[in-house]
Amino acid sequence: MELIILGFLVVKSITIYEMRKLIDLYFTSMCSSSTGSIQTAVKKLLDAGMITFDEYVENGKNKKVYEITPKGRDYFKSKVSEPMSNKEKNIELSKLYYMGFIPEEVRFESIDLYIADLVQERDMLEEILLSKKDDETIVESFISLFEADNTIDLFKEMLPTESVEDGLRDIIFFQYASLELGIAKLTFVIDWFEDLKKKMRQNSA
Repeated sequence: MELIILGFLVVKSITIYEMRKLIDLYFTSMCSSSTGSIQTAVKKLLDAGMITFDEYVENGKNKKVYEITPKGRDYFKSKVSEPMSNKEKNIELSKLYYMGFIPEEVRFESIDLYIADLVQERDMLEEILLSKKDDETIVESFISLFEADNTIDLFKEMLPTESVEDGLRDIIFFQYASLELGIAKLTFVIDWFEDLKKKMRQNSA
C-alpha cells in the first residue's frame, strides 16, 4: 500500500479521498481501498518522513493534500528497483481447502459467487484497457499536468531517461502491462474454477 501511495504522489499531490478513487480504479486486485487501510499507510509514511501534507479550509471543510518528500522519492525508486517476489497470498482460498466440510449445494453456490466476483473485476479491468487513449495523448496530458504544477523538473529526476516523453512512454507501457497481467490471471482463475465445477459433478456422479 505504501509503495502505491508514493507512486501516486510522485506524479501529483493528492488527498486521501483521491487516493481511494485511484485504488478503486486501478489497484483493487492488489490492495484494499478502505479509508482505514489508506490512513494507516499514510500515517506510516508521515512518521517515516516520506510524505508531508498541506492543510487548508475549502468550502468550510478542512482539506489535507499530501505530497512526497525527497526521502520518499529515494525510497520509492529504491523499492521499485528491487526484484518482484512471489508473496501473493489469499486467505480466502482456505475456504476451498476446507470445502469438503460443507454440503454439495453450498459448494456450488460459493464457487459461483466467487466466479461472478472475479468476472466483475475482470470486466472492470478490460473496460479500463479498452478506454486507453493513445500513448502520445497520455504523455501530453501528463506533461501539461507537471507544467501546471511546476513539478516537471522533480518528476524528471525520477526517470532513468533524459527525455521526459520517453520516460512517460516507458511508465505507460508497464502500467498497462500490469493491467494485462491482472486480466490474464483473473481469466485463468475463472477458467480453473469452471473446470473444478465439472470435476465436482463427475466426483458426485
